[in-house]
Amino acid sequence: MTRSRKQNLTGNFFSKFLVIFLIIIFLLFLIGIVREYFNKKGLNNDINELSQELENLKLNQDKFLSSIDSYQNDFFTEQEAREKFNMQKPGEQVVVIPIENKQLVLHENQELINNQEEFNNTKSSNLVAWWDYFFDERS
Repeated sequence: MTRSRKQNLTGNFFSKFLVIFLIIIFLLFLIGIVREYFNKKGLNNDINELSQELENLKLNQDKFLSSIDSYQNDFFTEQEAREKFNMQKPGEQVVVIPIENKQLVLHENQELINNQEEFNNTKSSNLVAWWDYFFDERS
């Protein structure tokens, strides 16, 4: 073989090797770019979720601060003193209405509930109710 032909074969081999090497490098860069794209997309999703959570926490904080303001109000303090400590303002009179027979009241309430249930169970159509009103022998 001649020297020029030998150099041509080795040059041809190196040029093919160089092209394959460059293609491999290009594919590696492409894989890295795609991986970074998906990482960035995932991070953006995480940022959006955290921003939404931050907004919810700010709303909860505002509600909490407004409830603190309402607890520091004089009206709330007065209401709590009346309900929990049975206190009263000067010049006020407390009226207590005693229930003399608690059992009697409970019995009357139960009768009312039973009458209501009986009425609901015997409820019929409007036409039948009028018929019973005018022609019922029990009345």
